[in-house]
Amino acid sequence: MLKSNHRKYIVITLAITLFAHIGVLLTSVELVDVKNLVDISKEKKEKRIKLRFAKKENTKKKQVVTTEQSKIVKNNKSNLLSEKNNVVKKETKAKIVESFKKAGKGNNKHITQKAQKRVLEKSKNVKKLAKKKTNKKGNVSLKDLSFSSKLPVMAKRDLVKGQKRGDAKVRGVAKNNDYLEEVPLGDMTNLNTQEFKYYGFYYRIKQQLEQYWGASIRKKIERVYKKNNGRFPASDKFLTSVRVVLDGKGRIVDVLVRDSSGISELDEAAIESFNKAGPFPNPPKGMLRNDRAAIEWGFAVTSS
Repeated sequence: MLKSNHRKYIVITLAITLFAHIGVLLTSVELVDVKNLVDISKEKKEKRIKLRFAKKENTKKKQVVTTEQSKIVKNNKSNLLSEKNNVVKKETKAKIVESFKKAGKGNNKHITQKAQKRVLEKSKNVKKLAKKKTNKKGNVSLKDLSFSSKLPVMAKRDLVKGQKRGDAKVRGVAKNNDYLEEVPLGDMTNLNTQEFKYYGFYYRIKQQLEQYWGASIRKKIERVYKKNNGRFPASDKFLTSVRVVLDGKGRIVDVLVRDSSGISELDEAAIESFNKAGPFPNPPKGMLRNDRAAIEWGFAVTSS
């Protein structure tokens, strides 16, 4: 009975971890006053920044996201910030929660073994047809094979999981771990976005965080289950927002929890991820004030 409960606990833990978003990146885009913050960058490297909470501020925030490019325009007043000014007919977010990936060119339906066999048979028939059309001099008539010679290329494409509107240079289905609450799920991530000049800097930070966030949140969720006798607090989402202060060399000076998820273990996972991922790329000079740059980052764990 104990083994059965333990197995169920592991399954539930993994299910929740699959929906751990690192992409709920929030920013006021305005630099904050960091004069009164304590500089701990000169202390020993073993020193870890502990969980602390900041006072809430009523500032209008925008979210930095990653999306597939559609129609590029000169200006867009969207609250979503990205690499370019982007406009789409309908906003959607990729169903699979994972590091961002474009949709590949291919077939969005499940390809069965029988379907694969039929496509391969077509390819074999092309080779036979080519052999028949070979003239006495050993040459193949391109005119005779103008249509059927395309079959091998089509066969290769049809066996690839993807989207008809996907990128021909990419393979596989689209993925995204940005937390976009009001955007419906779809086959691809298509968003209206406003160009953000510091997008590259934020994206590099996100890539470093992705290496540690998954492992950190998994351990913390296991701890919550043990503490609550195999149960997890009833809610469909848990959001943690943190303010991170970096020095001019990208080293972490301070981390404050702006908004708590309500579960200390999840808040700790956010702090732990930053501690392990830092230091980060040198902040752009335009973000610095008194040799400090402040950013706001969010982490989300959802159960649906």
